[in-house]
Amino acid sequence: MKKKNIFLIAGIVILIVVLLFIFISNKTVKEETIIMGVLTPLSGDCSVYGENVVNAKTLALEEINQTGGILGKQLKLIFEDGKCNSLDALSSARKLIEINNIKIIFGGTASSETLGAIPITEENKVILFSSGASSPEISSLGDYVFRNYPSEDVLGVATSELLYNDGYRKVAILVENTDYALSILNVFKDSFEKLGGSVVIIEKYNSDSLDFKTQLTKIKNSNVDSLLFLPQTGSSGGFAVKQAHELNIKLPYYGNAQMNGSEALVNGGLAINNLKFVDAPIVDTEKGMEFLNKYNERFGRPAMDYFVGAEYDAVYIIKDAIEYCKDIDTDCIKDYLYNLEEYNGVIGKYSFDENGDVKNIKFAIKQIIDAENDVIEIIN
Repeated sequence: MKKKNIFLIAGIVILIVVLLFIFISNKTVKEETIIMGVLTPLSGDCSVYGENVVNAKTLALEEINQTGGILGKQLKLIFEDGKCNSLDALSSARKLIEINNIKIIFGGTASSETLGAIPITEENKVILFSSGASSPEISSLGDYVFRNYPSEDVLGVATSELLYNDGYRKVAILVENTDYALSILNVFKDSFEKLGGSVVIIEKYNSDSLDFKTQLTKIKNSNVDSLLFLPQTGSSGGFAVKQAHELNIKLPYYGNAQMNGSEALVNGGLAINNLKFVDAPIVDTEKGMEFLNKYNERFGRPAMDYFVGAEYDAVYIIKDAIEYCKDIDTDCIKDYLYNLEEYNGVIGKYSFDENGDVKNIKFAIKQIIDAENDVIEIIN
């Protein structure tokens, strides 16, 4: 019995030593690593944007780690699938916060993802920094929410002014039934009608639809002088424009920023030529072009230049905030971002207002000249 007891005690001691070693090793890894979360669509129709997010964040992460990390620690990013909807985004944000103990989350990429995540990030005082969400609702929903992508309040108004200044007064709208697209619709409609124009007909389609001919036929039979496409992705936007052309809808075509991506140009083909849209400014600074060249060489053309630039900038902005605060103190980081006078990033020089929205970023009017050769002209 004594011999058995000795073996038992020895076994327990060895187990304790092993567990203690694992605990100390994990603790050391955590102490040597700064971990942040990324909430973005990794599957589904919006995954092309999630792929761009992963690419841009990876570039920033690699550069930061190669130059000493943050406060001498290596940066690690945990990517979670928001699936471009609020419910999945909430579930993924909860996992990042409650299981991974994350205090900083980049995202969501879509407005629906950001809107879904805000309740739990605000409750836990987690910084939520988006570079793609543009819904006007986001502005008033939290103290820990920031974004360096402009609100649709600005984009919708600018689009309405574009059509009105081009001389059109009776517009038809084909819109995807998503938070993002509908938010542009609402702002556009209100602004266009205040200018003196009229939204004659609005036709909606679901994200899984590839056939828009029923809606477009109604538009063709309406008494309008222009057609505005408001898709969630360039994929559906391109197909919609092509089908409008096939139905011989001879109207001037307008769109949103999603028309700036390769999917829209490929799917739209010749039909999308001459379409106008309002977009974030082109990334044409020396710093911006250096980033885009690096991105293009490694990953190919992104869905939107400004979008990937904003995603890249966001990582560096948070790096600066943590180094200023000397810790991941989200109250300190929050105050740092609100008081940031100017950040010189690849998308330009900007700061944040009292709602955490980006300031000093102006939109540009663009027109697709040659979709086949990816030629888009800046009108102003």
